[in-house]
This record gives sequence, C-alpha cells and structure tokens, in this order.
Amino acid sequence: MRVLVDQSGYDLLNMGDVAMLQACVAQLRRLWPHADIAVICHDAERLAEYCPGATPVPAGLGRPGAMPGTLQRVRLGAGQVHKMTRPYIATGRAWSRPARRPRSLTAAVRWADVVVASGGGYLSDTWWWHGFGVLSMLDLAQRLGKPTAMFGQGLGPLTHPVLRRQARRVLPRLHVLGLREGVTGPPLAEALGVPADRVEVTGDDVMGLVGDDMTGVAGEPTSTPALGVNARVSGYAGVDKAVAGVVGEALAKVVAEKGAAVIALPVSRYERDADLWNILALWPGPLPAGSVVQDLRTPSALGAAAAGCRSVVTGSYHGAVYALAAGVPTICLTNSEYFNAKFAGIEALFPAAAQVVPLTGGDLEQRLAEAVDRSWDVDQETRQATRQLARRQARASVALYERFAELVDAAGGGQASRAPEDETT
Repeated sequence: MRVLVDQSGYDLLNMGDVAMLQACVAQLRRLWPHADIAVICHDAERLAEYCPGATPVPAGLGRPGAMPGTLQRVRLGAGQVHKMTRPYIATGRAWSRPARRPRSLTAAVRWADVVVASGGGYLSDTWWWHGFGVLSMLDLAQRLGKPTAMFGQGLGPLTHPVLRRQARRVLPRLHVLGLREGVTGPPLAEALGVPADRVEVTGDDVMGLVGDDMTGVAGEPTSTPALGVNARVSGYAGVDKAVAGVVGEALAKVVAEKGAAVIALPVSRYERDADLWNILALWPGPLPAGSVVQDLRTPSALGAAAAGCRSVVTGSYHGAVYALAAGVPTICLTNSEYFNAKFAGIEALFPAAAQVVPLTGGDLEQRLAEAVDRSWDVDQETRQATRQLARRQARASVALYERFAELVDAAGGGQASRAPEDETT
C-alpha cells in the first residue's frame, strides 16, 4: 500500500500544522501498518523528526535552495504556481505507475494507491493559492482513479472565485471529507456540492494526539497559577503592534492582580511572524516571576505547556485546540474573517470553556480582563467535561479514518497492504 499525504505547512514550522500531519500519519499507519507513506514537504530533516519513516516528496520549486539567489517571496510564489499548474500540464509520457519512490509531485500521485490531505485552514480565501495546489493534487489522483480524502479541514470563508471553482470540482469526488468545526464548514460543503453522506464534523484531528498524561492536572490549583499566552501578530490575523499593545497592557494587569505567572504557547515558528517574539513584545515591562517563555519545537511540548495553565489567551487556533483538549478554559482573540470562522467553530464545540473576544472597540481592555476572570474561575467539573468533549471528537476523527479505509479496502485498494510482504513496496 502506498499513501501520499499533502498537508498544510511544507516548511514544518507551525506546530499546529505539524500536529495535524502527525495525527494523519499516525491514523494511516494504524489502519495500514505496512503502508509506504510519502509526505509533500520542503524539509526532509524536519519530516524525519516529526514523522519518522515517512518519505519526503519535494513540494516543487518552492523548496529552500531550489532557486538560489531568489527572494523568498518570489521563490514561494513560483513554488505555489508550479504546484497549482503541474498536475494539468501534459508531460508527453504515459501515466504509468512508477516502481521507485517518487521524486516529484506528479510522480508521487502516480506512485500512490491513495492520496489524502491532512488538516488545515487552507481551503479559505486567506490561503487560496495553497488550497488550490492541494486540490490540484487531489484532482489528478481522482482523474487517475485513486481514492482521495481530506481530514480535519477548516472550510471557509471561501469566496475567491478560482479556489471556489476548484473546490466545487474536487470536493464532491472525495470519498470522505472531515471538518473540524460545524458552523461554517457543513453549509459551505453542501453549497459546493459535496454529498451529505461523505461529510463528517470530527473536530480537529489533533485531539487524538493529546494523551491522558497531559490532561490529568490541567487547571488544578498550584502555588503559582499560570496564564497561557499566544500572540499572532500578522496581516492575515488583522493584528498589528498597536492592537497587540492593548492586549499586552490588559494581560499585564490581569496577571499582576492574580499573582499569576505566564506560560508562552508559541505555535508559529516562521521567522516572519514567530509567535515567541510577539509574545515577548506584548509585555510593557518585565514578565512575572515564575514565567516560562521559550521556544517549543514539538507539538507534544506545546500540549504539555498548555495543560499546565489555569487559563489560556490565544490568537492562534491551535493554541486553543491544545488548551481545550486538556480541559483548560480559553479566550480566543480575533480580528479577521479568517479567525472569526475558526474561533466561532471552536466556541460551538466547547461552549462552556471557549470565549471569543473581538479585538475591536475602546473597551477591549475591559472585555479581555472580564473574559480572563470568567475563565480563571471555571470549576473542575466543567474542565473535566471539556476534556470529555475533546475525547469524543478524537473518537469521531478515528471513526472517519476507519470509514475511509473500509471504502478503500472494499474497492480492492488496501487489502494487500495488511500482509507483511507489502513492506517491500
């Protein structure tokens, strides 16, 4: 059995993207233990660290070093155009199935028995070019008669005409479509023509990675209670330094009043919008005693840090996912349609533990302080119920992967992979 996985962050520098990829690969390996799994990415070393045994497939011209001397923006743009268009360009060669492991995007699709996309928020206007590229790969697989699926997707907002047209072409032909929220995604999937029996709201696939060892002490009183903090200062989040400054002033007052420490929850490690530096820049003065503000290189480190907080304030979607999975009440900061959709979905999944605070208006500081007060005082029963909701979503995610495997096996695409001799493929 050969499985190709497309994914959300090719540089593997966002711990949310990495966690969704890890969850997908783990489920595929559980279902097809002897499968050969290939992953589209830029960084083979990071892939080996996060998903040992997976085969890297270069993500086209956009990989670092592919165009020496070219500005990063130009390099990334060229890579996206290549990935968006390559599946539609005739090569003059027969579409035979290569025997060796793939070294290019189209060869990888021809090599694979199954092509899937792990979770992400790329089927949206904000990341329309990345979404188009992923759908182009799935479209090629579908034209070659291969089973396809998308898991853990944040669908929308989606008004961009090019991406919407591509989504209408590809999504209805998926075997299954897993959505990580039930507010924006389901009606949009219906509008795009996806049959209702192929769509499931599973919550984020990352819920299945958070073990009981991370959730047993979440929110329990400690000598120095901690407020978890994530800051996403970027154009696509609609947050600039001025807005971040207001947030920082409010949080500094809150932690001082509560005698709390700060635990940093950086998700993005990209140099251009690294969460760690944005978290540090929030504070108008020194951080409280006992604070832990450091780089987190793995999703498991992020999960453990979130579980050690009494409450979390985050501008990152996966900062909220990891906190809520551990039963930690969370305040979600939003100032763009993209994050409005993300956080509305997670608030609906965790109504007793998630609050959305828009970063608008002259009373922002007061509203944020009041939201932290409410989350700080959430009782243990509610925290436990929140963990149970996360476990329920994890089971729904597992069930959708199993359903996909059953569909593939029923069509004769996966049965052989259950035998040990398939390890030689």
